[in-house]
Amino acid sequence: MKNKNDLAWLINPYTKSDFIGKFLENKPLIISRNDSNYYNELMSFEELDFITSNMSSLGSFDLRMASAEKVIFEKQYSNVSKIQNVEVKVKSNPRKVSELFHKHGATIILEQVSNVWPSILSLSNFVNQELMCSSGANIYISPPNSQGFEAHYDTHDVFIIQVHGSKRWKIYDNPIFLPLGTQPSVPYDSTDIVPAYDFILEQGDLIYIPKGFVHEAMTSNDISAHITLGIYNTTWARIILDCVSKLAVNSEILRSGFFVDDLKSSVSLDDKISLIQNEIINAINIENVKQVSTKYKPIKEEVSILNQVLSSKV
Repeated sequence: MKNKNDLAWLINPYTKSDFIGKFLENKPLIISRNDSNYYNELMSFEELDFITSNMSSLGSFDLRMASAEKVIFEKQYSNVSKIQNVEVKVKSNPRKVSELFHKHGATIILEQVSNVWPSILSLSNFVNQELMCSSGANIYISPPNSQGFEAHYDTHDVFIIQVHGSKRWKIYDNPIFLPLGTQPSVPYDSTDIVPAYDFILEQGDLIYIPKGFVHEAMTSNDISAHITLGIYNTTWARIILDCVSKLAVNSEILRSGFFVDDLKSSVSLDDKISLIQNEIINAINIENVKQVSTKYKPIKEEVSILNQVLSSKV
């Protein structure tokens, strides 16, 4: 029997080995379950109904709003105070949030909800441990007949967990293979492009989308709510940069000024690059790679401690 809120439960009926071998950082995975209650332990209808019918409760969340039709600025839904000519968000304004949601079709985004939602925190920690990643969760609540974002790609992988209602999703090809965080999505005109996937995601269903795949989603005649679990993998680029940073601590040549050397004209650029290349090649070895990667590994105790806390509340 699968544990609730772990990776195996999230991607059921696929196995972890199938997911890693066929889909992870490779292609989208769509799971249709025909089970509207599957994710009730993450977010029940009662919890969603409370949020949408009691907008005053949103003041305790880190909230933003979005619409594909127009840009929505923070001051349109937040109470803002002025401190020395700088506008600072105090908290969300329930009346403004409700008006933008019900009358203007804006999506409500509750950010970093694992900080306040124990069941989502549990899932996030299990996924971190099993996929050797870090993650963060947002809740997206969209009104009927709306679209929160234009077609775009993310620079991190995402699990889309449909907890209420349904959404039509279109997923296109990936114009950039596994883009870095410094390669954000540019406006993507999908008007004349046939999507690779075009489907309705029902309550209880799941999508996995690797970073770089362009996608968009729109609601029909009902409110839709989904949890996005963003997956942040440690790239080889990050590890190599850390190795070079570690090298620089003991390397005089790397700590010297690039343009200072040019001003002094004491060493040719070719000679300097050759010296640096040798130092970097020597620094990128198994021992250093293992050492710098250690800080990115999830701590196993996080899951066990969390389970103890949750068990004590049952």
